[in-house]
Amino acid sequence: MASDPVAMGTDQPMEERRHAPQPVSRSARRRRRRKLQQRFLSIGDRISGAQNHSNAVAIENQPLLYTSTNASDGALPSMLTVSEQIDPWVEWTAHRSAYPMRLYGTKVRIHVNGSPTAAAVVNMYTPMYLSALVLAPLDIGLDTETPVKMSLNGCRKISRVTLDRINALRKITSVYLSATVPKYMQQEKDYMILLRPDQPHDKLRTWLDRTDVGSDKRCMNIVGESIPSLCIPILFHTLQMRLVAERLCNTVLQNVGFSSIGHVLPAITTPYTRSQTNYQRYEFFGDAILKYIVSCQLFVEHPDWSEGDLSQRRDELVSNSRLTRAGLEIGLDAFILDHRVNLRNWSAPTWSRKYRSNRCAGRRKMTAKVLADVVEALIGAAYIDGGLPRAHAVAQVLLPEIPSQEIRFQSNSRAEVSNLVHQDVQTWLGYNFKNPSLLVEALTHPSCAGKSYQRLEFLGDAILDMIIISKLARHPGEMAQGEMSMIKHAVSNRNILAFLCLELSSWDTLLKTTTVEAEIKPSGLWSFMRFGGSPLEQEGSQRVVLRRYLGLREEIVFGLQKAEEYPWQALIKLNADKYFADLIESALGAIFVDSRGDLTACEMFLERIGLLGCLDRIMRDGVDIAHPKNVVQRLSRALAKFDVERTLTAEGSDATYGCTVSIGDVSIAVARACLCHEEAEVEAAVAAIRRLKQTPLDALVATNTKNDVNSAVNPLWNNTL
Repeated sequence: MASDPVAMGTDQPMEERRHAPQPVSRSARRRRRRKLQQRFLSIGDRISGAQNHSNAVAIENQPLLYTSTNASDGALPSMLTVSEQIDPWVEWTAHRSAYPMRLYGTKVRIHVNGSPTAAAVVNMYTPMYLSALVLAPLDIGLDTETPVKMSLNGCRKISRVTLDRINALRKITSVYLSATVPKYMQQEKDYMILLRPDQPHDKLRTWLDRTDVGSDKRCMNIVGESIPSLCIPILFHTLQMRLVAERLCNTVLQNVGFSSIGHVLPAITTPYTRSQTNYQRYEFFGDAILKYIVSCQLFVEHPDWSEGDLSQRRDELVSNSRLTRAGLEIGLDAFILDHRVNLRNWSAPTWSRKYRSNRCAGRRKMTAKVLADVVEALIGAAYIDGGLPRAHAVAQVLLPEIPSQEIRFQSNSRAEVSNLVHQDVQTWLGYNFKNPSLLVEALTHPSCAGKSYQRLEFLGDAILDMIIISKLARHPGEMAQGEMSMIKHAVSNRNILAFLCLELSSWDTLLKTTTVEAEIKPSGLWSFMRFGGSPLEQEGSQRVVLRRYLGLREEIVFGLQKAEEYPWQALIKLNADKYFADLIESALGAIFVDSRGDLTACEMFLERIGLLGCLDRIMRDGVDIAHPKNVVQRLSRALAKFDVERTLTAEGSDATYGCTVSIGDVSIAVARACLCHEEAEVEAAVAAIRRLKQTPLDALVATNTKNDVNSAVNPLWNNTL
């Protein structure tokens, strides 16, 4: 009997409903999403560029999923499955099969508290030869008051190695390790690295027979002190990391020629290891260097590209996604160190355990950003080790898009535009151009038809960063990455560049006044800017900036030259048009091209305008460069919230900005009638800092009623401009 569609609650026959698509349940959708995620997470497993690269270590053969040309079409997931960290102990197992009785001896001297005489001397024996790169001195701090230095002297082959001698060394090694880790009380262990005291060989058996392995006190006497005994796990762990860094230098980076692994090792060490150094500082340098190399390459190879096209292409080449793929394609993931040494669970490498590890190649999870950071860190490490040429060599190895040779700039003189250049301009810059057309281009606003300063400004921005990080790298004291980032921002932000541009003027008598008279026409670098609009309109805009400049100059100069705090507030109040800052960068780019890529000429220009002097003072005197907004977040424990409002004036052509700083429902500071968004935030932040220093944070958080900060009763945080 035919079914009644109406009775079944549908207008379809049973046969049609049977073949109709059924709704997918929520659990089925979840399973499908998990499968898709697993496919993307295993993307690192299926990349064989690391395994098939001629300079990389062949870990395991896997099919190639994509190449570098089509990999840029999609973004990588934030978490990847990559190769397990290379274990040099596993690689030693292959050599032991060929040479079971080969040993190399190294003398280890452990100095506690910097004492050159009272040192515990231990002989260390390894089945493989240790190069001078691995045997560099090691400084560690077991605690804040006990510095320890270990020196590793030479590595020589041991003759007449017998099984009895190896067994005796294993017993002695158990004694050394039992002083640190209780589970090493067993006398028999097939250790890969053997230890013994610095005593004649014929006395070792007698010495061992008199030793009570179970006595903690005797174990401490063998090592020398309880503190040096803790150095044994750190020594083994450091040796393992150095062997990984050496392997990287001898394979992937073999054509670079690093002088040592002293900079390579921290460049591949993640912060998770909690080592004394990691890649963060080198990544800061590498980021600016890679930006400089790519900017120079694009500027020369694409002379007809606009600044927008150049910036877009540069962002693609230096993006984290591209750098991550580059690291995977050359097998860099296997060299990244992210294993943290744990003395409680630490175990010395043994032959039996490493033989078992050799049978299976493990995998691990790693964020894509770590891979990108290590690529930049290696470029920064190469710069510290051998300057810009070595950094360029590493960049070319890691990124095939980088040319194998440095970019050569050509500057052809054009006399027909020399009459457009005023001699005062070159005097202010402190540089005489061989090709005056470059200076004309650097002084041409985008509103003009034809070439403008934007391409040179694109290049000058990268040059400015390069010169700043070179000064930071030469600083005798090693600064943290966060501190260097703040210093770099303090001397390269738009406000200080605009102020330095306004300083390049020839109207010294005008600086003694407080206003700009209508009949006075001051002359400065900015006054030679070629605009495409109305000259009167541009002149009026410049005079508005000059009035603010004259009113703030004394405060800014004092802040840059003598104050203990950086003058963020005064610089932001200047609120100069963008082209004032762009002029400094475009002039920097023009000098660089005209001098055929001479960074020294650019550095002299920055020295002349006072930027490098400001940088030197910040590093020398320890000027407080913390931005007011960051100070507010620190004092408020990241509870402060900034709300900015834009208000149109009565005429409707201009707008003013206001900002309120609040913690929860409590408003603690307000700023009004500011010229720009940034000024409103800084003005409110300065007022909030005063309030937070006067009133405890707990009292503000506990306040249930909202304070009326707009009242004129308390002028400390009612900041009306």
